[in-house]
Amino acid sequence: MDREELDRYLRIELCYLWSGSCSQTIEGKKIVTSEGDICIFDTQAVHAIEAGGENDILVNILMSREFFDTAFLSRMPRQGIVSEFLAESVTKSRKKKHYLYFKTHGNNRVGEIMEQIISEYYARDIGMEEVMESYVIILFTELQNEQKKKGCGRMIDIAHAKQEFEKYLDEYDRQDEQIYLKIEHTYGVVKYAGEIARRMECSREDVELAELIGLLHDIGRFEQIRRFHSFEPGTMDHAVFGAELLFGEEKMIRRFVREDLFDDLINAAIRKHSDFKLEGIHDARTLFHAKLIRDADKLDNCRVKLVASIEAMLGVSEETAGEGLISPAVWESCLRRESVLSADRQVPVDYWVSYLAQYYDINFPETCEIIEEEDYITRIASRLTYKEQDTRDKIRILTEDLNRYLEMPAVSVKE
Repeated sequence: MDREELDRYLRIELCYLWSGSCSQTIEGKKIVTSEGDICIFDTQAVHAIEAGGENDILVNILMSREFFDTAFLSRMPRQGIVSEFLAESVTKSRKKKHYLYFKTHGNNRVGEIMEQIISEYYARDIGMEEVMESYVIILFTELQNEQKKKGCGRMIDIAHAKQEFEKYLDEYDRQDEQIYLKIEHTYGVVKYAGEIARRMECSREDVELAELIGLLHDIGRFEQIRRFHSFEPGTMDHAVFGAELLFGEEKMIRRFVREDLFDDLINAAIRKHSDFKLEGIHDARTLFHAKLIRDADKLDNCRVKLVASIEAMLGVSEETAGEGLISPAVWESCLRRESVLSADRQVPVDYWVSYLAQYYDINFPETCEIIEEEDYITRIASRLTYKEQDTRDKIRILTEDLNRYLEMPAVSVKE
């Protein structure tokens, strides 16, 4: 990498399409921009521009991180998609989305501001830098206002997504106990996904993205219940079914979020949220959200195990659920501090043990904190009355070990 390339790599970049059209590949996704559109890239963005025609003119502005000093950022609106993006890019804390794309081809105000910036640059008058800085602030503020007009400054409108989800639920019998259980669970996962993300001090966009994935993660469950009246994985892979429902030919996902920017991420997170082990995701931001939804799902399952009827969860009475011995294969998984394979569960008490053992598969210390604060492990383990002494002893051992495990997240929680 020569000096010019290095200098370019260390700068934040703004691309404004002056005229014509431009095809760009951004983070592996092809985007065709129109005259008047703007893209902003941080220093980690991977993007390429295809060769254009004679009338395709792209204005490229490179700005050092030093340009966006404290004084500059203090003059920007404190909240908004551009302010958050710049603040995280300058501090190098931005580890998720590395660009912003604004479809401003119908905004004459943006065009006028860009003309002023370009005129000042070529005029080279006294005070040029101060004047250009002011115009850049005006431009970024206008971009934030543009986004606000198109959806309160956000790509994701979680309130709208919830309204559409309620419409989808109208197709099912809300009086069915299992349907009701999954509706309550869905909103519980939304709550916990947002709480984990906020505890991790994620950007507003990632908080809302986590909540959207939480809202849609079990959308396949409702059809599984209608067809089979069962949660058993042998009847249907509800995660894969849900992903196909959202991202198949009918693109149901567009009912919940208008833009397709996050489609691949949402698809992967939902498709893999119930996998025994999370594998095959290489994009860092996608992997982060895939881990987050798995943790949020487990957190609300804590609540479910405490309030839902045993019969709705296990298909047997609460008294029957505590009968019998824990199967050897199930207990061996517990001793290895692993989740329990569905195929290894033979009797109702195995299912209950598997509900506890899943908390060996936690990804974030923030999730451990919530489990500890609510004393979920002890409370879940204590819900059933175990008839066999051997089962009571093993439940006590498992409970104590899980509580120790979750108290040392720096050692035990997966990177």
